[in-house]
Amino acid sequence: MKKPIVLVGIGEMGGVFARGFLRLGHPVYPVTRNQDLEAAAQEIPAPEAVLIAVGEKDLPQILEKLPDAWREKIVLLQNELLPADFAHLPQATVISVWFEKKPGMDYKVIIPSPCFGPKAALVRDALGHLDIPVRILASEEELLFELVVKNLYILTTNIAGLKTGGNVGELWSEHEDIARKVANDVIDLQESLTGKTFDREALISAMLRAFEGDPEHKCMGRSATARLERAMNHISTCLPWHSSPLKCTDPGGNTLTNELMPGSTVTLHFSLSLTDGTVAFDTEDEAMTCTLGDGTLLPGLELALYGLTAGEEQTLTLTPEQAWGERKAELVKEMPRSDFPADARLEAGQVLSFSLPDGDETLGVLLSTDEDKVLVDFNYPLSGQDVVFQAHVLEVNNSGIPDDE
Repeated sequence: MKKPIVLVGIGEMGGVFARGFLRLGHPVYPVTRNQDLEAAAQEIPAPEAVLIAVGEKDLPQILEKLPDAWREKIVLLQNELLPADFAHLPQATVISVWFEKKPGMDYKVIIPSPCFGPKAALVRDALGHLDIPVRILASEEELLFELVVKNLYILTTNIAGLKTGGNVGELWSEHEDIARKVANDVIDLQESLTGKTFDREALISAMLRAFEGDPEHKCMGRSATARLERAMNHISTCLPWHSSPLKCTDPGGNTLTNELMPGSTVTLHFSLSLTDGTVAFDTEDEAMTCTLGDGTLLPGLELALYGLTAGEEQTLTLTPEQAWGERKAELVKEMPRSDFPADARLEAGQVLSFSLPDGDETLGVLLSTDEDKVLVDFNYPLSGQDVVFQAHVLEVNNSGIPDDE
């Protein structure tokens, strides 16, 4: 029997790799990110490879507690990787994944996935059993270029998509100016993070090959807002012309005061509707004024406004993750009929206000009622639904944003 493969993180992408390794003849031993890795390493001290398939946000914690016995066997597949993330693991194998796997669907190849490191041939052979092409790289310089290409693709499509919506084919064919502006900002960031200078047109050309591989790919994934937040945090600390996370200047030192950014006060009209056209909320004739970051708007709505100026409009469809989240079964409660006034006329579909123990109030939708009990749904009405956000910016005021120190 061939040596085992340890799989840390059991998700959609890890499952694809596991299938490939199994077909190659390697037993696969899954380990969840909450398990004791040292104990697992004692049970499997000499695996053929250790595939780290956790999400980007969990990767640093996993690498920090990685057992010594596994350190030279690591295979990384996360997005937004750069060499500094695995500099302490000189024997790491890294693959830039260019296929996607969504729940309930089989994997879909966009372009061949480049891979570099001691286990690159193993990864190529495993994925080859699934007809997923892998291209082995010859040097660390080639790996760096490919990692930056992937970061450029992810950040450009997700961040530009917050403004344009649509798919990557439409992004380039209809909004090339926006896409190029975002792409150049992303390259600025990548150069600052790596200390390297890149051929920008070569990077953009490589990104466009991925666009051509799947032109229908949606610009905004469910992590779009989180990716923008991470990019903004990097920009605020890494780029010399962004000396404050709240107030941005261009390379000439001119303050950009006309665009919406964190801390801006904005006056706008906006509406929220379902994809079938049902309007859930509309400011109608009375515009709303708020400060971005004060909690008035959801983070997903705020991020959709960044970069807009007075007079501009925005229409985006937000996924549940970007809006009010998925529905939670535990928020559907069965209550005694005696908790309600005896003369109250209760009907399915009614929205009632309920007092919470802390004195606040929350709304609940009556689902059903009989003589003994009432079934109430305390999920937010728009939870679990795609929401169409339409906004018309009337005024932008950045005078309240602190000046740079």
